Amino acid sequence: MPWIFWRSLGSDFRIRRLLRDQVGVTAARWGASKSLATLLLKFGSQRLAIGAVTTGATGLTVQQAFRDEKRQRNLEGVVLSSGDEVAWLNAATKPIWDHLNSGFRRLVEEQLEPALQERVPFVGRYLHFKKLSLGEAAPSFGPVTVTRSGHGVELNIGIQFVGTGLLEFSAPVASVEVADISVKGSLQIILYPLVDSLNPIGGITFTCLDRPEIDLTVRTGSELVPNLYDFVRDTVDDVVAGLMVIPNGVAIALDTLGPQTDYVALRYPLPLGFLRVCLQGVACRDEPSVGASPYVQVRVGGALWNSRPAKMSNHRSEFAGWSGCVKDFAVFSESQSVELRLFSGGGLSSRTLLGSAKVPVRSIIGADMEVPLLGADSEENGLVLCLGVDWLAVLDEPPQKTALSSGASKTFDQTETDVLVSVHIQEVCGIASEQKQHAVRLSVGDRMETTPVGKPPSVLEDRMSDEVLIKLAHKLVKKLPLADFGDALGISAGHSKEFAEFHAQHCQSPDKEPSLAHSVWDKAWCQRARTSARELAASSNPQFNHVYHILARVSDKLILELLSQGSPSRSVEQSLSTIAEQGGILEGPFQLKLKDNSECEMHASIRLRRLEAMASSSPEPELSMAHRLSGTTMWGEL
Repeated sequence: MPWIFWRSLGSDFRIRRLLRDQVGVTAARWGASKSLATLLLKFGSQRLAIGAVTTGATGLTVQQAFRDEKRQRNLEGVVLSSGDEVAWLNAATKPIWDHLNSGFRRLVEEQLEPALQERVPFVGRYLHFKKLSLGEAAPSFGPVTVTRSGHGVELNIGIQFVGTGLLEFSAPVASVEVADISVKGSLQIILYPLVDSLNPIGGITFTCLDRPEIDLTVRTGSELVPNLYDFVRDTVDDVVAGLMVIPNGVAIALDTLGPQTDYVALRYPLPLGFLRVCLQGVACRDEPSVGASPYVQVRVGGALWNSRPAKMSNHRSEFAGWSGCVKDFAVFSESQSVELRLFSGGGLSSRTLLGSAKVPVRSIIGADMEVPLLGADSEENGLVLCLGVDWLAVLDEPPQKTALSSGASKTFDQTETDVLVSVHIQEVCGIASEQKQHAVRLSVGDRMETTPVGKPPSVLEDRMSDEVLIKLAHKLVKKLPLADFGDALGISAGHSKEFAEFHAQHCQSPDKEPSLAHSVWDKAWCQRARTSARELAASSNPQFNHVYHILARVSDKLILELLSQGSPSRSVEQSLSTIAEQGGILEGPFQLKLKDNSECEMHASIRLRRLEAMASSSPEPELSMAHRLSGTTMWGEL
């Protein structure tokens, strides 16, 4: 009987592929000796249910899970090595950790404090950072898995931190103390690109594939704001995701002594594809209903989406569903996961986590799924989430024309064609106006993004120390007119005049050592001149070097606007269908007219890439889906 079972299983290549993926996930999480002995399989009506009867098990039912080699080619990777031993890394972390206090202080002041001020109701705007202590405990690492993929070599390293430090914010009426912060997740180190050179590693990237699990304790302040714990934890979670969860991270271009690495491509990676998640419904087997207005939170990489509340079925009280509740998520690695959380409540009232599940991306591509949710005890709680998932693979080629009707000439289906729009915003040149801060706003369809404030261009003076710049100023001030003196040092006319007048009054020889009072003045002047010069350069020639990858329709319009302290310039508008007709690539510069009728140039490039869809079966009507759920015997009930 076993031989017949496995022979019939081997006759279906797609089921063998699915089984291989799921057994690998099960074995990796619980260990082969614990999980494979309790692995249960059940076949019927084109469904395969896989799981393990053990604490923390995650089961899922996949319908029509097909594995097409051509469409999966950008999700293939080969595991080269795996293990738990990273003692050398843990030993090196402790002395490094002792020097990170000032770095984390800056992170709290620049990232966490503004986020808390914006999100915490009532007292949020009055919160100010007061004290930080990291404690003695350093993070520990392990296990590690080494994978070879199209992205080079990937090292996935487990990380766990149980902190003993303290984070305190002050407010006029009280203080908010956050302690016992714990973090558990996985850090990915990518060695990419690999080139044929003396140094074959062109770059290194540090990122997290999934949002880490973060927990903390709010010691004081809960009496001021209802549900303060959720506000603080969610804010910390979003700040960490914005810094280190893919596509965010730290990218370092390395000198290969050969081909030059494209830092922008390293910092803003191209997604492998997009998961199109369609929420269908949630059913409850053990309770009379699923609760009032449940909603789903979906996390993929750094992206987080909260669905609208589900509506109760008119036919079955234990079933709630959605209609047209669809969201797209960019996928950058085959090792990413989709985290699903079902909540009720929220806002100022305490929300309740009804159940959760974490599913590998590889296991759900092109599938309709019934995902059993786990409760706080990591056991199935009777809730089942139904969703459809389509895979849109990114191809490195422009959109293709299709014949929309018999005998019609080929054109782009502007209502159905999905494309990936990649926009590289480099710099803006020739802004002739008073000193202002600038940013660029990009709009594609209903998606809107705004770059950070532009930075000054890199100039030779930035590489000079203050001492060298001051000595050079002393030598040039009496030899050049003020205008040429300012141009030579890259400083404003006002600071040139200030330096010349001060030293003219004191009649000090440039060859003589300055007095202590003059040295103090020179250093203060140097800092003021440098700061003003950077602000002036950023105002006239702001640098952005930012890339956005946006999923859009060919029928959408793309709009670029220069924002000067919030006020937009006249925009540049381009139809994506026009860009597609021109081969999918549009290079700048683009002429922009400012409010004072002066003109400037925006250096940017736009590229369209085709998407190849791998669709799941069509969502079933609400009633039939509810009956299908009630009639399905899940493996957890056997």
